[in-house]
Amino acid sequence: MITRIAIAAMALMLTVGASANAGTPAEHKPLPNQELIQTNLLHNLKHGSRSIQASTIQLIIDLSKTNINLDLDFAVLPMLDLLKSSDSPEIRIISALGLYHLDSELGQFAVARRAQFDDSERVSNMCKRISLAWGERVESTGYYAFTE
Repeated sequence: MITRIAIAAMALMLTVGASANAGTPAEHKPLPNQELIQTNLLHNLKHGSRSIQASTIQLIIDLSKTNINLDLDFAVLPMLDLLKSSDSPEIRIISALGLYHLDSELGQFAVARRAQFDDSERVSNMCKRISLAWGERVESTGYYAFTE
């Protein structure tokens, strides 16, 4: 199973690399294996391993910053579920960050609620920072961490 996931991830990276050199974003064509990518990403978001979940969310963030024609809206609901119900503060934080990068209105509301009601002070503080940054959105330089 892990080998299949690794092969799909490598194929995705090769596709992203090839599409980055293909020209302007208007010339990009939809990915031929988009359904397989979505299936694997959804499977990994529901995986029992926190490191696989975190790596998948980071991959989704990275994909949202590329010029490929991949609709990532399918990842919003699973990330909302992780934000709400994961027992790991780290997964809740990276889920909030993933929702921020997908710029989902539903995600924005959920992150603001987590900022108010999360049991972890760390998660609450990070969600507050993410929620505040949402309102002051500027074009990113490619850095994903929030600093003061």
